[in-house]
Amino acid sequence: MHLKSIVLFALFVPLSFSQTATPASPLPSVSLDSVVLPSYIAGGVSCSQFNGCAGFVSGIFTETSKTGGLYGAITADLDLVKISVAGKQGFGLEPTFKFGEHKVLYNTITATKDASGNITKMNGNMLLLGVDAGAAFSTTTTTNVLGQTTNTGGVNVNLAGSFTLTYLRQLNPHFAVAVPVQLNWVAGAAPDGGGVWTPTIKLALVWTPKP
Repeated sequence: MHLKSIVLFALFVPLSFSQTATPASPLPSVSLDSVVLPSYIAGGVSCSQFNGCAGFVSGIFTETSKTGGLYGAITADLDLVKISVAGKQGFGLEPTFKFGEHKVLYNTITATKDASGNITKMNGNMLLLGVDAGAAFSTTTTTNVLGQTTNTGGVNVNLAGSFTLTYLRQLNPHFAVAVPVQLNWVAGAAPDGGGVWTPTIKLALVWTPKP
């Protein structure tokens, strides 16, 4: 009986060492062809030759969910301007509100999901082309013979529009950076009082509330 135990031990010990653990399956990396495109909230700085640098905020929401789909956008550009009221100098904000449609031209963003289907990793590049239109609000001023300007308390409303090419780099499921390059219509900037088209470059930090 003792000999039989020794033989069985000699047979099964090598087998036990030859077995290896089954490697865990890697988490699936899926293209955004198969998941919903994220909505974004963006904010940053906007610089142009007429207005200098100013701030802006945007809400960018999906209208079609797949790669190559459409985004809607609501954008507020906030220009800081110097004004004079009752002989006192100060600063104020002149906002421009625009609504637009943006088409995805290029998208290499991929997402990694955990076992529960939640997105744990997301990165890649996206390129969008869009058009925006809305209204620009500015204060009404008068200029005296000395060249001094005074705010009269009125508000000018002008048409605002732009064509926008946006590059977006997705960093993780919740954050991205974007560089929108715009061709903006600026009413009243021409020598004859008409409008002109002018380039504007923006840099934005983008937040994804729910990937």
